[in-house]
Order: sequence, then C-alpha cells, then structure tokens
Amino acid sequence: MVRVFHNNDLNQVTWELRAMGGAPKFEQSPSLPDISYADTARLFGVDAITVDGPADLTAA
Repeated sequence: MVRVFHNNDLNQVTWELRAMGGAPKFEQSPSLPDISYADTARLFGVDAITVDGPADLTAA
C-alpha cells in the first residue's frame, strides 16, 4: 500500500516546520501542480483510489 498526501508543498521539511512550529512556507521551495495522483498511478497500471474525506474511506 502506498499513500500520497497532497499538501501543496514539494518539500516535506518545510511542511513539517509549518505544522510543528508555525514557520512560514519557504517560498523558494517548488510547489506541485494540482493533478490527480490516482489518475497518474492508473497510467502506470496501478490500482488507485482518491479519498477526499472520511466518507470515502469505506469504499477505499
């Protein structure tokens, strides 16, 4: 099982700094475009499901 969390930040470290310490986003850090990661996985032949909220977990 692989999970992909879209947090609008390419850099895990800057995300953790904001989450833990309230530090502002490091603006020079590239951000990821808004894409469907499940659709991308399917292009590679991987079964994938998008979960947008708790109600989607049962189907996943």
